[in-house]
Amino acid sequence: MHLEQYIQVLTYTILAGIIVLINFISLIIIFWSKTLMSKPSTVLLINLIGTHLLQGMVVMPIYALRKSKQYPADSYPIVCDCWRFSYMLTFYGTCINVLLIGLDRFIATKYFIKYSGQHYKHHHFLSMVSLAWTYVLLLCLIPFIPINRGETPNHPFYCHYIQPPEWTSFMLIFNTVLPYLSVILIYVYISKQIGNSTKVAYKNGKTNNNNNNSNNKNLQIEENVRDKRFDSKDSSCAIIIESIPKSKKSWQYKKVTKLTFRIIFIYGATWAPSIIYYSITTMKPSTFSQAYYVSQLEMILTFTIKYITFFNAAAAPILYCYNHTEFKKEAKRFFITLKKKCCGASTKRYNVSIRR
Repeated sequence: MHLEQYIQVLTYTILAGIIVLINFISLIIIFWSKTLMSKPSTVLLINLIGTHLLQGMVVMPIYALRKSKQYPADSYPIVCDCWRFSYMLTFYGTCINVLLIGLDRFIATKYFIKYSGQHYKHHHFLSMVSLAWTYVLLLCLIPFIPINRGETPNHPFYCHYIQPPEWTSFMLIFNTVLPYLSVILIYVYISKQIGNSTKVAYKNGKTNNNNNNSNNKNLQIEENVRDKRFDSKDSSCAIIIESIPKSKKSWQYKKVTKLTFRIIFIYGATWAPSIIYYSITTMKPSTFSQAYYVSQLEMILTFTIKYITFFNAAAAPILYCYNHTEFKKEAKRFFITLKKKCCGASTKRYNVSIRR
C-alpha cells in the first residue's frame, strides 16, 4: 500500500472512530433519559444520529477497505457495490432527515399550541421516518437495475451498482438541493415569526407596566393579546405571541429552533462541495479533461470532498446534543449515575476483600 493510500485509510479510520464514539454515546444518553424519550420529536434526532452511526460503523470502513485494496481481487464487485450503495443510502437519507427536522420546527411554529400540547405522538414521527426511508431505499436501489449501462468493461471484475447520469441529476436536484432550499425558506419563515412575536411581546409588556395601578389590569392584558398589534390573518404568529414570552418552556423552544437551524447550515456547508462537484461532473463532464479523471489531483479532490461530507456526522451531534440545555442536563445526570455505580461497585469489592 502506497503512502498516499495509507494516509487516506488512516485518516478515514480515525474519523470513523470519532463518529462512532460521539453518536453511540449520544444514543445511549437519549435512550437512558426518560425526559428526552418522552418527547415525540426525539424520534427524528434518534433517526439522524442512527444514520451517522451507520456511516461511521459501515460506510467509512468499507470505503477505507476499498482505498487500501487489501482484499482478494474477485471481491472487488462486492466491496464496490457495498460502498456505493451504503454511501448513497446514508447520504440521501441524511438529506431527507434534515428536511424532516426542518418540517418539525415549521409545525412547532405554525401550530404551537397543538405541538406543545402533545397532539403529535411518537407514532406520527415513526410513520414519517418510515415513509422517508422507504422512499430513499427504493430510489437508491435503482442503480442495481441493469438498464442502459453501455458496454460491459473488459475485465470480469466491475461494480454492478452504476448510477446513470439521469439518476444522479434527479437525486442531486430533488433530494439534496430542493430539500435544503426548503429548509432555508422554513428558517426564514420561523425567524420572521419569532421576530414579530418578540416585538409585539415587548410592546404588550411595556403597555402592561404603564397600567400597573389600573383596577382592570387583567382585562387590558386580554385586550392587548386580542388586538395582537399585527395582521390578524397570521394565526401562527398569534400563537407564538401568546406563548413564547411567558414561560421557560417557550424560551427553550426558541433556543432549540435556533440551534436546530445552525446544525442545518453546517450540513449545507459540508454538503456544498459534494453537491457542486458531482453536479458538474455529472451534468457537464467535459468541464474537466479526460486526463483529469485518472489523475492524482482527482483522487485527492474526491477524497477531500468525501471527508468534508462525512465530517458533519461528527460535528452535528456535538453542536446539537452537547449544546442543547436539556441534553446537557441529562448527559450530566447519566455520567454522574454511571460514576456512582462504578465507584459503588469498586468500593463494594474493596470492602469484601478487606473482610476476607
